[in-house]
Amino acid sequence: MPWPAGGLTDTFGRVIANELATLLGQPVVVENRTGATGAIGVRYVARSEPDGYTLLAPNTSSLIGNA
Repeated sequence: MPWPAGGLTDTFGRVIANELATLLGQPVVVENRTGATGAIGVRYVARSEPDGYTLLAPNTSSLIGNA
């Protein structure tokens, strides 16, 4: 999550994570990597190993502004 805890995007991401955990039958962890208008979190996900376990929950401004 490239945004601080408690915001709208974070809250929505946590709701999705709970549903995803139920569907997958395993825990889903939401990790906030804030700063630089979302660029730190986006960069973290972009540079992570392509293992299929790391997801980004951005809002549209982090996708457009950091592209």
